[in-house]
Amino acid sequence: MDDKELLARVDESTKSAHKRIDRLEETIKDIRELTFGVKEIATEVKLMRSDVNKLEERVGSIEREPAEEYKDIKKQIRNSILSVVIGTVLGAIITLLLK
Repeated sequence: MDDKELLARVDESTKSAHKRIDRLEETIKDIRELTFGVKEIATEVKLMRSDVNKLEERVGSIEREPAEEYKDIKKQIRNSILSVVIGTVLGAIITLLLK
């Protein structure tokens, strides 16, 4: 193998290596862009999760409201019944004492 052949082989190998390096640089660029995009998506998902948590709290309070109203109404009915019963008993006792 003479010097010209060796130089031609080295030149061809160098060109091939440069093409591969160029392709790798493009691939790395694409990977960086993809990584940046994934980071943006992750940030948006975190913000969305925060919004969803706030929404869950608001919906939870709206769902609890009728139950709280039911408890209040139940207390009022119980208190009214107790007032009537106690009033009737006291009225009967007073009537008996006044006779």
